[in-house]
Amino acid sequence: MPAGRRPFIGGLPQDFHAFGAPHAETALAFRSDHCKGGGDAVLAGQEADREGKESLEEWLRRFVEVGLQIYPDEVVLKGFPWKQTVCVRGRDHLDAPSGERVYENRYVIWGRLRWGLLREYEVYEDTQRTVALDEYLARAE
Repeated sequence: MPAGRRPFIGGLPQDFHAFGAPHAETALAFRSDHCKGGGDAVLAGQEADREGKESLEEWLRRFVEVGLQIYPDEVVLKGFPWKQTVCVRGRDHLDAPSGERVYENRYVIWGRLRWGLLREYEVYEDTQRTVALDEYLARAE
């Protein structure tokens, strides 16, 4: 990971563990109650449209369980504190225990913030690659 870049997941930077490793504690600080993902396959068949903090926490914990590494390349923020839009462009990957890269993708997160709290966001990514990841995870479990 290039110097100066910080890992990112669910709208919050991660500093308390290894770079790129998401941690489920993020969900506990995440104030959104809605997330939309692209397509039907989102980590082993989990639904793409999430409602409620518990559902988002389950989704983020799944990232942690499988070891998905998530990095932002660029973050753009616009608007006033009571109505902001954030756009994050980045990449993610998963390596098998053998070290082989079994998943690599790029993503865009489009979100809405109010007074510094992420209220909703949508995730766009290559869903064919996500389907292949789901298939790999199903075989591995």
